[in-house]
Amino acid sequence: DLKEIGGDLSMRDVNSVAIEAVRSDFSLRGAKGSLSIRKADSDVSIRDVDGSVSLDSIADDLALRDVRGSVTANVGEDVVMYLNPQPGNSYSVTAGDDILLVMPPKANATLTLSADEIDIDWDGVENDKDATSRSVVLGSGGAAFSLSAGGDIRVSNRSDAGESAEDFGNFAGMGMDWSGFGERISRRVEQVTARATRKAEEAARRAEHKVRDVERRSRRFKGGLEIGRWNWDFAPKGVPVPSKPQVSEEERLAILKMLQEKKITAEQAEQLLSALEGGS
Repeated sequence: DLKEIGGDLSMRDVNSVAIEAVRSDFSLRGAKGSLSIRKADSDVSIRDVDGSVSLDSIADDLALRDVRGSVTANVGEDVVMYLNPQPGNSYSVTAGDDILLVMPPKANATLTLSADEIDIDWDGVENDKDATSRSVVLGSGGAAFSLSAGGDIRVSNRSDAGESAEDFGNFAGMGMDWSGFGERISRRVEQVTARATRKAEEAARRAEHKVRDVERRSRRFKGGLEIGRWNWDFAPKGVPVPSKPQVSEEERLAILKMLQEKKITAEQAEQLLSALEGGS
């Protein structure tokens, strides 16, 4: 038994394994017994396990292949499973995003599925695009699958399903690539990036408005009247004097940039502008 692994953990050709927590990626290839993980904070890849697999909490993505025992898993994001279901086994998987299940064409399984969209790519099974839950018996129905996804579920008997399905990438070491996890994740990244860009633009606009306010305050009436390029001083012996030099666009942008990058405060920006204009 292992308590807590601070970084990545990779294991090969072991017996039974029980892990309390893995703080990064976990991969296992080859186990004569069973595997149990209480908590994994990143991706999990499992292949060639003779016994059962129990995964209480996986934060990111899960890939399973050639697990010959029962499977229980709770996964935060995507799940890809290449399995040959055995009679009497149960497979209970919950995913926050998408699930792809690939089985041999002659697999015997009873499927209970729940998702936003369900696609069963299987001879003799018709798809219902509007269905968000389905129960399907394949062959004799010897193995029981209960799959629930926050996104989509796809069931296929095509070995290249993981490569061709638009909603799933290829996961490394399993005929699949861990670098991408499908269209849904790409959309999430785009949405997050767009939100961050909007926030940055809004912050830049607010900062620019502040600097412009500072400029206006630095030029406003101070015991005199600005007409054209002359400042008229109404104090005794007042005569027209040239106006204070204006801050150049380059100087203004430089101050704005420092303000945006939080290198200076609004008050310091005002002082800089005032100094550049000849103020005190």
